[in-house]
Amino acid sequence: VFEAVNMVRQEIRHSRFLAFLLDPSESHGLGDKFLRALLVAAAKNHPAPPASRLALTISDCSNALVYCERDHFDITVQIPDIRLMFVVENKVFASERPDQLSDYRKHVENRYPSYKFMGLFLTRDGYVGEDERWSTLSYSVIADELKRILAEAAPGADIALVIRHYIELIQRRIVVSQELLDACRRIYAQHRTALDLIVEHGQVSPLAEAFAMFCASHVELSAFTTRP
Repeated sequence: VFEAVNMVRQEIRHSRFLAFLLDPSESHGLGDKFLRALLVAAAKNHPAPPASRLALTISDCSNALVYCERDHFDITVQIPDIRLMFVVENKVFASERPDQLSDYRKHVENRYPSYKFMGLFLTRDGYVGEDERWSTLSYSVIADELKRILAEAAPGADIALVIRHYIELIQRRIVVSQELLDACRRIYAQHRTALDLIVEHGQVSPLAEAFAMFCASHVELSAFTTRP
């Protein structure tokens, strides 16, 4: 369903769906389970988390307020009970601009001085951002946590189906599953020589192909060189 609505590369739509799942007041039936799971995962990868994983695991986040695109942040979660401002910067196929994470952190610290800040930099592969005070997480963790929650919780059949579709989207179009990596390694081990020859001699640039077709239909032109 997500591929049908062309969501694969739409960062804001990923953020809105994740915000829906993070909001305990929404109709998904998960309560605050996904929110607490993401908080714990973020704290695990944080250099100096503002709250311990134990505190986040047992905390009541049922009154959390979740926003999209507030203060230019992809997702903001305000948790009054533990005085925590949890900000998610989501990069699906893009990269951060210079000083983006540090600017966001300073903005939160200045605007909400009575709240502790915890930032999560969410990317396809979990690469580390420029600001060391942000946690990092890959989309594979999102898929794993959603699988675990589906096994433990009991959302309605329609919500469970949508979440399974989202997990499949992540594993097929955003991150590479371990099963696929293992299959690729087995294929390469069995056909190493042939694949090495294909890589060395069989690569054809789509742009070079298009240019050759263009030249064939314009005989007044002649190509003297092509380069990658």
